Amino acid sequence: KWAILTAKDGRQFLVGHAKVQGQQRVGGFVGVARPLDQAYEPIYQLRNQMLGIGFGLAAAVIALALVVAARLARPIDLLTSGAKAVASGNFAVGILPTKRQDEIGSLARAFDHMREDLHLLTLSLEQRVQARTVELESANLQLQNQHAFLRQVLDINPGFICVKDQGGYFTLANQAVADAYGASVESLIGKRDADFNLPADQVERSRQDDLDVLSSGREKIISEEAFTDAAGKLRWLRTVKWPLAAQSAGQSQVLGVSV
Repeated sequence: KWAILTAKDGRQFLVGHAKVQGQQRVGGFVGVARPLDQAYEPIYQLRNQMLGIGFGLAAAVIALALVVAARLARPIDLLTSGAKAVASGNFAVGILPTKRQDEIGSLARAFDHMREDLHLLTLSLEQRVQARTVELESANLQLQNQHAFLRQVLDINPGFICVKDQGGYFTLANQAVADAYGASVESLIGKRDADFNLPADQVERSRQDDLDVLSSGREKIISEEAFTDAAGKLRWLRTVKWPLAAQSAGQSQVLGVSV
């Protein structure tokens, strides 16, 4: 049996004793006593060794975790910076961890293939847009040339050529009409006969002729009509007016030609 005893001076001892049996049934006791700190010293040493081993293992685990984290963080940073570059339109991405034989390597290879596909698609779209832009510029130039040619044909004609909508507003006029009204071709568009200093009966008669053409849908020939221009000069004109069908959701218009 073991027990801890305290001496008078305060020191503690670990005491063990056992009963000894004799041959004549006469027995006694034998005991062992050691100071408590000496008795527990092997236990303390074992505890310290275990703590040392535990701290060593913890340090090793932390170091290994840091190494693994660094090994994973670097390729992830490369993938992140590459994704940002591609998102901004820069396909010249730096070195990616495509040679790794793990999940990150697989992800890097998939990202690299996607980057190449996007690059090729972007180049194709840019080429198509550029080609389409050239086509549109060419078509626009042709329209401008045609418009300039038609304008030249209209303006070189000494007769009056004009188009008015259902409200009586000019939508087209040649230079001869503009000169007769004392205005430019540009300023004439969007105006009516009543907006100029013309005789009232002349304005009313022209307006009525336009309405007749619009309502009947047929041409109207006016063999002779008087027209006083902006300079006060009286002219006698032969006029033909035709209805122009509405285009899409637009209004019907009247084309007038006078000589």
